[in-house]
Amino acid sequence: VPVSAGTGAPARRTSDPPNPRPFEPGDAIGVSIINGDLQVGATGTVTHVDGSRVYAFGHPFLNLGPIEFPMTRADVMTILPSMATSIKIASLGEEVGAITQDRATTIAGRVGARASMIPVTMKLTSERGIRRALTFGIVHDPLLTPLYGYVAVLNSLISYERQAGASTFALKGSVDVEGQPSVTFEDVVSGDTALPAGAAAIAGPLAALLATDRGTARVTGITLEVAARETTSTAAIERAWIEAARPRPGDIVPLHVQIRHFRGATETITIPVEVPAHARGRMSLLISDGAALAEWERRDGRAETPATVADLVRVLNKTPRSNRIYVRLLADAPGAVVNGEAMGSLPPSVQSIFTENRAGNSSALRQAVLGAWDRRLDVSVRGSRELSFMVDASR
Repeated sequence: VPVSAGTGAPARRTSDPPNPRPFEPGDAIGVSIINGDLQVGATGTVTHVDGSRVYAFGHPFLNLGPIEFPMTRADVMTILPSMATSIKIASLGEEVGAITQDRATTIAGRVGARASMIPVTMKLTSERGIRRALTFGIVHDPLLTPLYGYVAVLNSLISYERQAGASTFALKGSVDVEGQPSVTFEDVVSGDTALPAGAAAIAGPLAALLATDRGTARVTGITLEVAARETTSTAAIERAWIEAARPRPGDIVPLHVQIRHFRGATETITIPVEVPAHARGRMSLLISDGAALAEWERRDGRAETPATVADLVRVLNKTPRSNRIYVRLLADAPGAVVNGEAMGSLPPSVQSIFTENRAGNSSALRQAVLGAWDRRLDVSVRGSRELSFMVDASR
């Protein structure tokens, strides 16, 4: 009996023997985009069979051109007749080959071929005691992989967590890239938009990797662990202060940051800030959440432009997260960003070379970062503050 399902079970039981009969014109055939504990795909009709070569649909699937999608058998269970457009209720069956072409008049592939999929492992833990481990595969495609990565995570969360209302998801995972270090992430998203934000944690890195024009990034695996809570877990930065009015070079100054939890009490977090031995004059401390830090880096020209896939992986791993308090010690010293790398406190002669744009892709910086710290929390942080103070080198 056809029923509406969340992460539906495979249409064919693993104990069922495979169907040895070759395809014939008029048979139902399927194209899989996601397989495993979650299934997404399309079904149609076989048009022509030439040995192991199969032509189907008689129209495009998505008209993507050369593709590598699993070819499956399909079962048509019933038809919903309509004078406008009739609809077949069908399910995907066993994988029997690979679809390699998606053109304006047909899809085509070979029986016996194998389409490689990106293996995805997702573990979900809820405060309600629910524990789920999901495994599925997603096709390799620059356009569809990020989209259906988002769809897979979003629907997996919706299947076991509430769809409306505030939620909090603590995310931890990685995207494995062939020949490169893994892109890792650990973040907390919270509020009424936590569901799409949690799914975007996977879609964002995938889109960046597969859309880059700096080389070929082949994703070989994805892992994701999600801890879910049915509450809002946010904290706002309210104020920040240091105890020393005029710290000296080399001092370690306690920075106190007061945050207010959602509908809760305030909490003061102390972060040791080391004043460099060469620091002189007026300094400032930028205390911010991840979004504010990313905007400051973009506005100040510090956003890196990756030149290679390795650079892109490094930039993605440095992306500011929302579950941290970021601290930057800044000084009014000239600098430059050269090929995406920030270079601060440059000598005037070197600074003039870069500002006159005589040394490659460069731009001027107004401030130098003399120190960087962050503190990881179990909530999503919002807000920013800035402090100014003088470094007293006379004592």
